[in-house]
Amino acid sequence: LLAGCASRQSTVVAAGPAARLAALTVTPEDTGAHYSRDDWGDWARHGQCDTRELVLAAQGTGVVADAQCRPACPAAVSPCWESPYDGVRTGDPAVLQIDHLVPLKEATQSGARDWPAARRRMFYNDPANLVAVTAHANTSKGDRDPAQWRPPARDSWCAYATGWIAVKSTYGLAADPPERDALTQMLATCPP
Repeated sequence: LLAGCASRQSTVVAAGPAARLAALTVTPEDTGAHYSRDDWGDWARHGQCDTRELVLAAQGTGVVADAQCRPACPAAVSPCWESPYDGVRTGDPAVLQIDHLVPLKEATQSGARDWPAARRRMFYNDPANLVAVTAHANTSKGDRDPAQWRPPARDSWCAYATGWIAVKSTYGLAADPPERDALTQMLATCPP
């Protein structure tokens, strides 16, 4: 299961994921020729902590942080994290990357082309769109949508699709037809 996904779902809206998917605008994807990673900013600061550190703390179990907010996994608790995409468990936060569930390029191609800088930074740092995963899983996914990539851990498909739909819905982003079809297939793995 995507760490933290269930708690995020309850705060987004009451509509179920199938209804939210049906409400998304379905249109061919923008070419993305105008996409630049530099337009999205970096991790925001929240007092001593940055967004990455907060995500690691929220999506782990038994995580402690030092005075500089660096997350750690005590030996007695380890492993503190499980990468939901591939099921890898670890006690070392250095092996984890923070994935944008809906990648920045995908957002650009789905309606974010003309967003102002403040909205891009908000999207970049939104915990509902961030997942602590292994570097291998993050690299494997890249900027692909569910029509092109799905988590190898099939038991995470429901949470992955539900989270993807919630982010797209929250930010008014569109889905292309193959993406919509893939999300529909992934939602079919959700418990009744």
